Amino acid sequence: MKKFLALLKKEIRDLITPQMIVPMILAVAAFSLIGKVVGGEIQKNIRSGGTLVVCDQDGSSLSLSVTDAIGQTGMEVIRTDTPDHARETAMEKGTSVYAVIPPGFENGILESKSPQKIELISILKSVSISAAISSGKTGAVIDAFNKSLSDMLLHRETPVDPEFLKEPVRADEYILLG
Repeated sequence: MKKFLALLKKEIRDLITPQMIVPMILAVAAFSLIGKVVGGEIQKNIRSGGTLVVCDQDGSSLSLSVTDAIGQTGMEVIRTDTPDHARETAMEKGTSVYAVIPPGFENGILESKSPQKIELISILKSVSISAAISSGKTGAVIDAFNKSLSDMLLHRETPVDPEFLKEPVRADEYILLG
């Protein structure tokens, strides 16, 4: 066993040289930097608003209110009549996502009180980082739909501020050195 440990120590000492360690450290640092830059650009692109084309086949006051609320978040909302027209408009505007609100959306929300489906279609022009940004925008669009719709429904059901109902506790964080 002593011979094995002695041999292992010798081999590890021979392997751990500056010629081996420096490239590994540089590779880890480079990939970390690339990840932060790409991640930051994706988040910046998601938050920048952009354009959302919506085909509202429901035509209800609820679907109109939801799209108006999304427009108030900084996203430009363009309404169309048909899914084909929504696709054409999205391609003309250069946006990568469009939404289709199906008929019966309002009735499904208010009467069945169950989640309703909308269609979010991503237009993939190439396989690249922009495709990752597109998938991030899809998530941002559904988050905007859910937030605005839940705010409206909570406001309709109770006089309490929806933001308070969603987040009734906030924390002030402090750090003590000791």
